[in-house]
Amino acid sequence: MSHNPYIVQFPDGSRLYGVSNGSGVLLRPLFLSPEEAMSFPREALYDATESCEASHTDVKVIIEPGEAWESENRASLKLMWLTGPQTSNERLAEESNSEHELYGGIQWE
Repeated sequence: MSHNPYIVQFPDGSRLYGVSNGSGVLLRPLFLSPEEAMSFPREALYDATESCEASHTDVKVIIEPGEAWESENRASLKLMWLTGPQTSNERLAEESNSEHELYGGIQWE
């Protein structure tokens, strides 16, 4: 399976780089350069575990800025970790839940 680097741009303009596994899954560890991301052992990319603080330090980011397929996500610059959805299906499900609440917009009292 091919692995490719992806860009994560933070609101302050700084960038980190991650690895996509070739089937649309963004792996969570982030790196200072695309070369570092691509040279990191692949098994370790899949075995990496999230710090319990990652979601407390995340911000909105842009994945692949300037490309036709750029998308919003969340990541922690401090912990170099993608905290948001890993796939487009996860992103769509998250957007659907946030826009329409659970059960398609029906709000139970």
